[in-house]
Amino acid sequence: MEADAITEGFKRSIEKHGIIYSTFIADGDSSVYKKIIESNPYPNVFIEKIECRNHLLRNLATKIKEIAKTKGRFGKLRNIIGSRILRIRTAVTKAVKHRNEEHTSMREKIIALKKDLENVISHVFGEHKDCVQIGYFCDGSQKENEENYVPDLKKFGLYEKLQNVLKQMSWNARSLLQDKDSNRVETFNSVISKHTGGKRVNYGLKGSYEARCNAAVVSFNTSEPLSRLSDALGTKPGQNALIFEEKKGNTNKKITRQKT
Repeated sequence: MEADAITEGFKRSIEKHGIIYSTFIADGDSSVYKKIIESNPYPNVFIEKIECRNHLLRNLATKIKEIAKTKGRFGKLRNIIGSRILRIRTAVTKAVKHRNEEHTSMREKIIALKKDLENVISHVFGEHKDCVQIGYFCDGSQKENEENYVPDLKKFGLYEKLQNVLKQMSWNARSLLQDKDSNRVETFNSVISKHTGGKRVNYGLKGSYEARCNAAVVSFNTSEPLSRLSDALGTKPGQNALIFEEKKGNTNKKITRQKT
Protein backbone atom coordinates (compact mmCIF):
# COMPACT_ATOMS: atom_id res chain seq x y z
CA MET A 1 0.00 0.00 0.00
CA GLU A 2 2.73 2.46 1.01
CA ALA A 3 4.92 1.47 -1.93
CA ASP A 4 2.01 1.87 -4.36
CA ALA A 5 1.13 5.34 -3.02
CA ILE A 6 4.72 6.60 -3.18
CA THR A 7 5.28 5.16 -6.65
CA GLU A 8 2.09 6.84 -7.87
CA GLY A 9 3.38 10.13 -6.46
CA PHE A 10 6.57 9.82 -8.51
CA LYS A 11 4.67 8.88 -11.68
CA ARG A 12 2.33 11.88 -11.42
CA SER A 13 4.81 14.47 -10.10
CA ILE A 14 5.30 16.19 -13.48
CA GLU A 15 1.59 16.15 -14.30
CA LYS A 16 0.48 17.50 -10.91
CA HIS A 17 3.41 19.69 -9.80
CA GLY A 18 5.68 20.12 -12.81
CA ILE A 19 8.71 18.74 -10.96
CA ILE A 20 10.93 15.65 -11.01
CA TYR A 21 11.81 13.83 -7.80
CA SER A 22 15.45 12.94 -8.46
CA THR A 23 16.13 11.88 -4.87
CA PHE A 24 14.32 9.43 -2.62
CA ILE A 25 14.94 9.53 1.15
CA ALA A 26 14.44 5.96 2.36
CA ASP A 27 13.85 4.50 5.80
CA GLY A 28 15.60 1.19 5.22
CA ASP A 29 12.74 -0.42 3.27
CA SER A 30 14.31 -1.35 -0.07
CA SER A 31 11.02 -2.66 -1.52
CA VAL A 32 9.65 0.88 -1.98
CA TYR A 33 12.73 2.06 -3.89
CA LYS A 34 12.70 -1.13 -5.97
CA LYS A 35 9.09 -0.49 -6.98
CA ILE A 36 9.88 3.13 -7.92
CA ILE A 37 12.79 2.04 -10.13
CA GLU A 38 10.68 -0.68 -11.78
CA SER A 39 7.93 1.85 -12.59
CA ASN A 40 10.52 4.08 -14.35
CA PRO A 41 8.65 7.37 -13.80
CA TYR A 42 11.34 9.45 -15.57
CA PRO A 43 12.94 7.51 -18.47
CA ASN A 44 16.03 9.72 -18.68
CA VAL A 45 16.54 10.48 -14.97
CA PHE A 46 18.26 8.30 -12.37
CA ILE A 47 16.56 8.48 -8.97
CA GLU A 48 19.16 8.49 -6.20
CA LYS A 49 18.35 6.69 -2.96
CA ILE A 50 19.51 8.33 0.29
CA GLU A 51 19.02 6.53 3.59
CA CYS A 52 17.43 8.62 6.34
CA ARG A 53 20.08 9.69 8.86
CA ASN A 54 17.78 9.08 11.83
CA HIS A 55 16.94 5.54 10.74
CA LEU A 56 20.62 4.70 10.22
CA LEU A 57 21.56 5.93 13.69
CA ARG A 58 18.55 4.24 15.28
CA ASN A 59 19.46 0.94 13.63
CA LEU A 60 23.04 1.37 14.84
CA ALA A 61 21.89 1.73 18.45
CA THR A 62 19.46 -1.20 18.13
CA LYS A 63 22.12 -3.57 16.79
CA ILE A 64 24.60 -2.62 19.51
CA LYS A 65 21.92 -3.19 22.16
CA GLU A 66 21.42 -6.67 20.72
CA ILE A 67 25.15 -7.36 21.03
CA ALA A 68 25.07 -6.11 24.63
CA LYS A 69 22.41 -8.75 25.34
CA THR A 70 24.53 -11.59 23.96
CA LYS A 71 24.37 -14.55 26.32
CA GLY A 72 27.62 -15.89 27.70
CA ARG A 73 30.16 -15.50 30.47
CA PHE A 74 31.26 -12.00 29.51
CA GLY A 75 31.25 -10.54 33.01
CA LYS A 76 30.98 -6.77 32.93
CA LEU A 77 31.48 -6.49 29.15
CA ARG A 78 27.73 -6.53 28.50
CA ASN A 79 27.25 -3.51 30.75
CA ILE A 80 30.30 -1.77 29.26
CA ILE A 81 28.92 -2.15 25.72
CA GLY A 82 25.41 -1.07 26.75
CA SER A 83 26.70 2.01 28.55
CA ARG A 84 28.69 3.22 25.51
CA ILE A 85 25.98 3.14 22.86
CA LEU A 86 25.56 6.92 23.03
CA ARG A 87 29.34 7.44 22.77
CA ILE A 88 29.45 5.26 19.66
CA ARG A 89 26.55 7.18 18.12
CA THR A 90 28.21 10.50 19.00
CA ALA A 91 31.51 9.38 17.48
CA VAL A 92 29.69 8.59 14.22
CA THR A 93 27.85 11.94 14.09
CA LYS A 94 31.01 13.88 14.94
CA ALA A 95 32.92 12.06 12.21
CA VAL A 96 30.21 12.92 9.67
CA LYS A 97 30.19 16.56 10.78
CA HIS A 98 33.98 16.82 10.55
CA ARG A 99 34.17 15.32 7.06
CA ASN A 100 31.30 17.47 5.80
CA GLU A 101 33.18 20.59 6.89
CA GLU A 102 36.27 19.63 4.86
CA HIS A 103 36.75 21.28 1.48
CA THR A 104 37.29 18.06 -0.46
CA SER A 105 35.39 16.07 -3.07
CA MET A 106 32.53 13.76 -2.09
CA ARG A 107 34.64 10.76 -3.06
CA GLU A 108 37.46 11.83 -0.71
CA LYS A 109 34.97 12.49 2.09
CA ILE A 110 33.45 9.01 1.70
CA ILE A 111 36.87 7.32 1.83
CA ALA A 112 37.89 9.33 4.91
CA LEU A 113 34.58 8.71 6.69
CA LYS A 114 34.84 4.96 6.14
CA LYS A 115 38.28 5.05 7.75
CA ASP A 116 36.83 7.01 10.68
CA LEU A 117 34.02 4.50 11.19
CA GLU A 118 36.54 1.63 11.26
CA ASN A 119 38.23 3.37 14.22
CA VAL A 120 35.10 4.16 16.27
CA ILE A 121 35.03 0.94 18.32
CA SER A 122 38.78 1.11 18.98
CA HIS A 123 38.43 4.72 20.16
CA VAL A 124 35.34 4.28 22.34
CA PHE A 125 36.64 1.16 24.10
CA GLY A 126 40.06 2.60 24.96
CA GLU A 127 42.46 1.19 22.35
CA HIS A 128 42.84 4.32 20.15
CA LYS A 129 44.54 2.31 17.41
CA ASP A 130 44.27 4.85 14.57
CA CYS A 131 43.38 8.00 16.51
CA VAL A 132 46.80 9.61 15.97
CA GLN A 133 46.72 8.91 12.24
CA ILE A 134 43.17 10.26 11.87
CA GLY A 135 44.06 13.32 13.92
CA TYR A 136 40.81 14.90 15.05
CA PHE A 137 39.40 11.94 17.07
CA CYS A 138 41.89 12.38 19.91
CA ASP A 139 45.65 12.42 20.51
CA GLY A 140 45.77 8.61 20.73
CA SER A 141 46.80 8.42 24.38
CA GLN A 142 44.77 6.63 27.03
CA LYS A 143 42.92 9.01 29.30
CA GLU A 144 43.23 8.98 33.08
CA ASN A 145 41.46 5.96 34.59
CA GLU A 146 40.58 4.74 31.07
CA GLU A 147 40.73 0.99 30.54
CA ASN A 148 41.37 -0.75 27.22
CA TYR A 149 38.54 -3.25 26.78
CA VAL A 150 39.43 -4.22 23.20
CA PRO A 151 41.53 -7.32 24.12
CA ASP A 152 38.62 -8.73 26.17
CA LEU A 153 36.11 -7.87 23.44
CA LYS A 154 38.27 -9.73 20.90
CA LYS A 155 38.69 -12.67 23.28
CA PHE A 156 34.93 -13.26 23.41
CA GLY A 157 34.24 -12.42 19.75
CA LEU A 158 32.34 -9.23 20.58
CA TYR A 159 34.81 -6.88 18.90
CA GLU A 160 34.17 -8.43 15.49
CA LYS A 161 30.41 -8.14 15.99
CA LEU A 162 30.71 -4.46 16.90
CA GLN A 163 32.99 -3.82 13.93
CA ASN A 164 30.48 -5.49 11.61
CA VAL A 165 27.81 -3.03 12.78
CA LEU A 166 30.07 -0.09 11.96
CA LYS A 167 31.00 -1.69 8.65
CA GLN A 168 27.32 -1.72 7.71
CA MET A 169 27.21 1.98 8.58
CA SER A 170 30.20 2.60 6.30
CA TRP A 171 28.22 1.11 3.40
CA ASN A 172 25.93 4.13 3.82
CA ALA A 173 28.75 6.69 4.09
CA ARG A 174 27.34 8.73 1.19
CA SER A 175 23.90 8.87 2.82
CA LEU A 176 25.43 9.91 6.16
CA LEU A 177 27.30 12.74 4.44
CA GLN A 178 24.11 13.85 2.67
CA ASP A 179 22.68 14.35 6.20
CA LYS A 180 19.02 14.03 5.17
CA ASP A 181 16.06 12.79 7.20
CA SER A 182 12.34 12.14 6.80
CA ASN A 183 11.28 14.24 9.80
CA ARG A 184 8.91 16.48 7.85
CA VAL A 185 7.17 13.46 6.32
CA GLU A 186 6.81 11.78 9.72
CA THR A 187 5.47 15.01 11.22
CA PHE A 188 2.95 15.51 8.41
CA ASN A 189 1.80 11.89 8.69
CA SER A 190 1.13 12.45 12.39
CA VAL A 191 -0.97 15.53 11.52
CA ILE A 192 -2.95 13.51 8.95
CA SER A 193 -3.49 10.78 11.54
CA LYS A 194 -4.86 13.34 13.97
CA HIS A 195 -7.40 14.60 11.42
CA THR A 196 -8.44 11.15 10.19
CA GLY A 197 -8.67 9.46 13.56
CA GLY A 198 -5.85 7.04 12.76
CA LYS A 199 -7.16 3.55 12.00
CA ARG A 200 -10.08 3.70 14.41
CA VAL A 201 -12.66 5.06 11.97
CA ASN A 202 -13.04 4.64 8.19
CA TYR A 203 -13.01 8.16 6.75
CA GLY A 204 -12.09 7.02 3.25
CA LEU A 205 -15.54 7.38 1.67
CA LYS A 206 -17.15 10.23 -0.32
CA GLY A 207 -14.01 12.37 -0.44
CA SER A 208 -13.79 12.59 3.35
CA TYR A 209 -10.20 11.36 3.51
CA GLU A 210 -9.01 13.83 0.86
CA ALA A 211 -10.78 16.68 2.66
CA ARG A 212 -9.16 15.70 5.94
CA CYS A 213 -5.74 15.51 4.26
CA ASN A 214 -6.30 19.01 2.89
CA ALA A 215 -7.18 20.16 6.40
CA ALA A 216 -3.95 18.56 7.63
CA VAL A 217 -1.99 20.49 4.97
CA VAL A 218 -3.49 23.79 6.16
CA SER A 219 -2.77 22.94 9.79
CA PHE A 220 0.80 21.82 9.01
CA ASN A 221 1.73 24.79 6.81
CA THR A 222 0.16 27.54 8.95
CA SER A 223 0.63 26.05 12.44
CA GLU A 224 -2.81 27.49 13.17
CA PRO A 225 -5.88 25.65 14.53
CA LEU A 226 -8.56 24.83 11.95
CA SER A 227 -11.03 27.18 13.64
CA ARG A 228 -9.09 30.00 11.92
CA LEU A 229 -10.16 28.53 8.58
CA SER A 230 -13.78 28.52 9.69
CA ASP A 231 -13.47 32.18 10.68
CA ALA A 232 -12.05 33.04 7.25
CA LEU A 233 -14.91 31.21 5.53
CA GLY A 234 -17.49 32.91 7.70
CA THR A 235 -18.66 29.65 9.28
CA LYS A 236 -18.82 28.54 12.87
CA PRO A 237 -16.52 25.69 13.97
CA GLY A 238 -17.98 22.79 15.92
CA GLN A 239 -18.12 22.96 19.69
CA ASN A 240 -15.91 19.88 20.08
CA ALA A 241 -13.25 21.45 17.86
CA LEU A 242 -13.23 24.61 19.99
CA ILE A 243 -12.93 22.60 23.21
CA PHE A 244 -10.07 20.54 21.77
CA GLU A 245 -8.18 23.61 20.53
CA GLU A 246 -8.60 25.36 23.88
CA LYS A 247 -7.18 22.36 25.73
CA LYS A 248 -4.29 22.09 23.31
CA GLY A 249 -3.56 25.81 23.62
CA ASN A 250 -3.48 25.58 27.41
CA THR A 251 -1.13 22.59 27.21
CA ASN A 252 1.23 24.45 24.85
CA LYS A 253 1.28 27.48 27.17
CA LYS A 254 2.09 25.22 30.13
CA ILE A 255 4.98 23.61 28.24
CA THR A 256 6.31 27.05 27.23
CA ARG A 257 6.24 28.24 30.85
CA GLN A 258 8.12 25.13 31.98
CA LYS A 259 10.85 25.72 29.39
CA THR A 260 11.31 29.33 30.48
